[in-house]
Amino acid sequence: MKGKASADIADLSRELSDASASNTIARLIVASILGAGLFLAAVIAIQNVQPVTLTFLTFQSIKIPFGVLLVGGVAVGLIGGAAISVALQGSSSKKRLPSPPPYVRNSRPRS
Repeated sequence: MKGKASADIADLSRELSDASASNTIARLIVASILGAGLFLAAVIAIQNVQPVTLTFLTFQSIKIPFGVLLVGGVAVGLIGGAAISVALQGSSSKKRLPSPPPYVRNSRPRS
């Protein structure tokens, strides 16, 4: 009986480590794409220093360098996307711990 329980625990441990590894790789890919995008935005911002005027409907801004406008737009987009992501995750489900498997729950030997 002990051999089966330890084998089950070893299988569970392997599954968790595989999930952790794939989660780490996914985060690395997302971070790489985000970093490359920010790098490209910085290069474009540095190369374009001429002042531009932003016009929206009838509103018009003062003349500001294109790089400043680009960096501001990227920052607003990142913050807005993160806020929406957090809002959707928080509203969809409460944070609950999953219930342990049955062999962990009833692992105490009976006297």
